[in-house]
Amino acid sequence: MAKADKEQYRKQYPQCEKWLQQCLICQTEGYKPEMPKQIGIGLLAQNVRKYYDELPLNEIGLCEACARCYKTVLSPLQSEKQ
Repeated sequence: MAKADKEQYRKQYPQCEKWLQQCLICQTEGYKPEMPKQIGIGLLAQNVRKYYDELPLNEIGLCEACARCYKTVLSPLQSEKQ
């Protein structure tokens, strides 16, 4: 899906912002895994799933790929400083 299409959808339906999140490192956007199958009486949930992928984030706001990188690269560097 083109980024312009996603941006247009977000502008038209600002209520979808509640269900979107972004990784702090790679800036990947996706919907929260806890988003319900149906939101209200419209097709908001279905359309969000059409435009975005599910994006689980850890407790510090990192996607799985960035969390793995952080754990293998940055965590050992931080423990060396201590």
